Amino acid sequence: MVKSTREELSNLQGNSCYCFNRDCSQPENSADAQACINCGSNLLLQDRYRALQLIGQGGFGRTFKGVDQSQASEPYCAIKQFWVEPHSRNKAKAAELFEQEAQRLELLGEHFHIPALKDYFVESQEQYYRTYALTKIKNCGVKKQGFKKDY
Repeated sequence: MVKSTREELSNLQGNSCYCFNRDCSQPENSADAQACINCGSNLLLQDRYRALQLIGQGGFGRTFKGVDQSQASEPYCAIKQFWVEPHSRNKAKAAELFEQEAQRLELLGEHFHIPALKDYFVESQEQYYRTYALTKIKNCGVKKQGFKKDY
């Protein structure tokens, strides 16, 4: 993996990053923070993915504009986070469908209108979420939400 310099990352990120903890009441943090100043949650997933901006959310998760700090080229990505209420009756089925979505994206591979799956992982913290990162998002609604160029 190629490590970007702190200065390059600062230029990519702007002035803030976003906490992945859904229960955090003040999720905006400084761009180079390692832990959330409000709730103490880790701001890096897999020691490489940092959320820059929340761009959408629904009943089973959220999507962030993010940056892969291990990539010097094409560092921007979308990070989709799975999360449901802990006592939800549909939690197991929702988790299964989320994983199936990631598997289908992997099977589809590179396609002009479908984001390419670049990483899928499970990271257990207090809120137990699953995330996967997508890159090269072209011609989709995410572009309208703050992504520049074809990210």
